[in-house]
Order: sequence, then C-alpha cells, then structure tokens
Amino acid sequence: MSSKKVPNLIINDEETVNHARTWIAAKEKFEAAESTFEMEKTVFTGLARRGWFRTAAGRHTVSGSVEIPTPEGRTALVSFASIWSCKGGLNMLPADLTRTLTEVKINPEVLGPNAEAFVKGVQALAASLGIPDAVTVKANVIPVPTFNDVRNARFTPEENEALEAAGLGTRITARIKAGKE
Repeated sequence: MSSKKVPNLIINDEETVNHARTWIAAKEKFEAAESTFEMEKTVFTGLARRGWFRTAAGRHTVSGSVEIPTPEGRTALVSFASIWSCKGGLNMLPADLTRTLTEVKINPEVLGPNAEAFVKGVQALAASLGIPDAVTVKANVIPVPTFNDVRNARFTPEENEALEAAGLGTRITARIKAGKE
C-alpha cells in the first residue's frame, strides 16, 4: 500500500451494503460466541490436563490423549502434543530432560544480490560439518512490496480478478470498524 495517507474508497451499491450489514451482524454474534468458547476451552483443557497428570502418575508409558465421556454419550478427546512454547519452568527440569533447540533466522531483505552466494555458503558449511540435512532452502517468488501500489494502474479489474482466481492470494482481512475512526 502507499505510504501516503489517502482516503479509503467508498463502495455504496445496494448489494454490497446489504452484505456488509449481514456480515457485521454475523461477525458480532461469532465474536461473542468465540469469546465464550475460548474461556470454556481454557477451563476445560486445564481440568483435562490435571486429570491426565493424575491418571498417568507413576506410569512410564502413557498415551498422549485422554477421553472424557459425557452422560449424553458424547466423548471429548484431549491430546497433549510433544511440542512446547516455553515461557518458564525450564529451570525446574533436570538437565537430562532439557535440550537446546537452535533456530537460525535470515533476513532475506538485506541479502540483495548476495542471496544466492550466501545460501550456497550456508549449505556448503553444513555439508562440511557432515550435517547437510540441517539446512533446508525454500525460495518463493512473491510480489514486490510496492505491488499493491501499482497493480490497479497496471492491470484492469478483470486482470486483477484473474490473478486472484489463478491463486495470487492477496490476504484479505475484514473487521468491524468502531465508530468514527
């Protein structure tokens, strides 16, 4: 998008306005239900985790899932993955139960014309250390950062629709605008 502040375009044809009204009402209902769902999920999964810990206490081989049958004949299944997003508590674990997970992030925006040489160098380093599978390189062709600034001047509406139909995948978000922003 352009860095200059320009007014939003206004679309006010009856069909689009009617769908906007329906969408706003549905989104408000969805957000209220989603909030209730998330609160209940937090309580429920906390109880399920506590039950898993209690039921599995002292066992060496334990399923990573628990089932909670209800009187109505329905069953909730809660699974505990071997994936963690640690924000604390690691200092409470014995050393033999921890490991160092190293991540390398590369900022492709600063590589410029050196990108290919850089990638080949990293791959060669991994190979020289006997760990060639430690590096996976994935390169994607994507639009330039200024694409949305120029796309409507360079392409007709039909061409832009065809680009999207072909899978360009312009991210679209929708929200309810509060009051006068």
